[in-house]
Amino acid sequence: MSQNDKIRRERKHLYFDLICGVINSTFAISAIIFVTIKYGLRNIPGFYVGLILSIFYLGASIFFIILGIYTGRIEKKYGIVGRKKKKRELKTPIVS
Repeated sequence: MSQNDKIRRERKHLYFDLICGVINSTFAISAIIFVTIKYGLRNIPGFYVGLILSIFYLGASIFFIILGIYTGRIEKKYGIVGRKKKKRELKTPIVS
C-alpha cells in the first residue's frame, strides 16, 4: 500500500470521527433547547432529567471527538499506521 493510500485512509477515519461527533453534539444541543422550550420551568423534574441527559450526551460526543483525534495522533507518533521499520541485520560477535 502506498503512502498516499495510508494518508487518505487515515484522513477518512479522522473525518468520520469528527463528523459523527459534530452530529451528536448538534443533536445534544438541539435536545437541550427542545427540552427547555417544551418543559420550561413548569415541570421541574422533567426539565432537569432531560437537561442532564442531554448534557451527558453532549459530553460523550465531545469525548469521542477528542478520543478520535488523540488516537490518530498516537498512531502517527508511534508508527502504528505509518511506515514499518526494517529488521536490523544481526552481526556475528567477534571472538578473539
